[in-house]
Amino acid sequence: MVSLLQQGNEAARRDFWQTAFAPVLGICSRVAGPGPLAVDITTDLLNDFLFRYVVSLSNPLGAWAYLKMMAVRRSIREKQRSIRHEMFEEHRMRLGETHDGNEDVAGMIPLLNDCLGTLTPKAQSAIRLKYRQGLSNSEIGNTVGGSKQYIGRLLKQSLRVLRDCLQKKVANHG
Repeated sequence: MVSLLQQGNEAARRDFWQTAFAPVLGICSRVAGPGPLAVDITTDLLNDFLFRYVVSLSNPLGAWAYLKMMAVRRSIREKQRSIRHEMFEEHRMRLGETHDGNEDVAGMIPLLNDCLGTLTPKAQSAIRLKYRQGLSNSEIGNTVGGSKQYIGRLLKQSLRVLRDCLQKKVANHG
């Protein structure tokens, strides 16, 4: 399978993604905690592996070792970054600092993360690949499985769900 991945075989990439997603997500969830952060780390890690690392892989058995090691490393790094961000926000709130209306946007980020958790893992991956990695619908389809049109519909539906969820959460908070 590694040689097919190195050749850029789309079917092999899709199979690998579907096979590796759950075990890598399990590792990330144990380290960083379950939820959108673990899905985000998993998506980024598998994307980096398939499009960057696999080309230089010489030992096929090294793939799983690499994925496990990087899942733990990235999860720890993101968990630490998240904790530092929370500490900064608490400190800023105690000081009463504001940023010209940006506190409304900053306050929506946790709500948006909650809403992301309501989507399927495939939809979460598609959203992250589109808006964080900047991949096209075709590239997302090749990565997570599905046609360009299917990914377009999935993104449109997911954004509608996120918008509705966020509006409800903001209404309940306000």
